[in-house]
Amino acid sequence: IEPIYIFDGKPPEAKKAVIQQRRAKSQENQKLMLTAKTSGEKDKFEKQSFRMTREHIDDIKKLLDLMGVSYLHADGEAEAYASELCRIGYVDYVVTEDMDTLAFGAPKMIRTNIDRSLKRSDLISIIDLSKILETFELSYDEFLEVCIMSGCDYCSNISRIGPAKSYSFIKEFKNIEEAIVKKKLDIPVDYVEKVCLSRKLFKMYHGSLKIENLDIQSSTIQREELEKYLVEDCKMSITRVQKALNKTVDAYK
Repeated sequence: IEPIYIFDGKPPEAKKAVIQQRRAKSQENQKLMLTAKTSGEKDKFEKQSFRMTREHIDDIKKLLDLMGVSYLHADGEAEAYASELCRIGYVDYVVTEDMDTLAFGAPKMIRTNIDRSLKRSDLISIIDLSKILETFELSYDEFLEVCIMSGCDYCSNISRIGPAKSYSFIKEFKNIEEAIVKKKLDIPVDYVEKVCLSRKLFKMYHGSLKIENLDIQSSTIQREELEKYLVEDCKMSITRVQKALNKTVDAYK
């Protein structure tokens, strides 16, 4: 397995409301962390308040360089990039917990492999988009209509219209605009505009990513520098680091 990590670039303007909601939730969890009565509660709120910063990203990139793991910094959403790389066959799977990846068109997706609450180390979920489309008897475009109508990062759902009704409407009418007219749905003034923008955003990289133009950063593992970085900079236990590195180096062999 040769992983390529993909970092998010600048999010689209259409995602601004979602980002603001996440920031507000993070700030609320920071307040709850300060008043937590147990260490368990404090840890929970601390995790839920975490927000990635540029410094975090730079640290991770340095770690990946030392580990010999390739990475790419997208100019947009990482899942969109990863999905297109999978769609054109450059990578075999997209590993993520974000279900939007299927809306972006990723043919094969792996999830639940990083959930530490699952005790079995071999338990993962592999989701095949073609199987989903076959089972629901939808084309990719119709599936995307269901995803958007159910509510996504770029467009909230219509009041009292969830996944089941969205699926039913798209099966019958094929697209959101037709469903709105035929079912006389009460929608916000800018809803159709947001729907059209959502379609474009979910497909924005389809056919536009050229492998030769991507700035994929590659390196080889640097064991001594990696150990020094983890112990001296990250203040990790040297015993723990050496034990982990021994397993890593063996795996490379």
